[in-house]
Amino acid sequence: MPRGVTSVTSPRRLRALERQRRALELRRSGATLEDIARTLGYRQRAGAYKAIASGLQRTLREPAEALRNLEMERLDRLQVALWPRAVQGDVKAVDAILRIMERRARLLGLDMPQRREVASPGGEPFTFALKIHDTDAEDAEGIVGAL
Repeated sequence: MPRGVTSVTSPRRLRALERQRRALELRRSGATLEDIARTLGYRQRAGAYKAIASGLQRTLREPAEALRNLEMERLDRLQVALWPRAVQGDVKAVDAILRIMERRARLLGLDMPQRREVASPGGEPFTFALKIHDTDAEDAEGIVGAL
């Protein structure tokens, strides 16, 4: 293992993860950063803040990755089931596969940002890139129109 890298199962790493868990638990119960730092032995409130931020990031990232993987597996199974009909020329199956592919691209962030140009309040063109994730292009147009 490279120098400075700690195994995820090392005693030091496990103690750090436990402190993060306890910091999150204390914060949820209403403890201040100062209280958490004092209780868990951090020198400053910044240490408690970092532990909470790291713990939150980890608890949010893991379920999101698991859900994304599940959705990818579902999309793959649907595409595999429809593929024979699509290559035989079934137009409905082709359309369904294209929608599956579009959904996969959005889920993985594969689509390039779309460039839009709108007029600023002074009338000058204002160009920006819009990356569409969970909204479709029509919704994005409505958002842009509201600007």
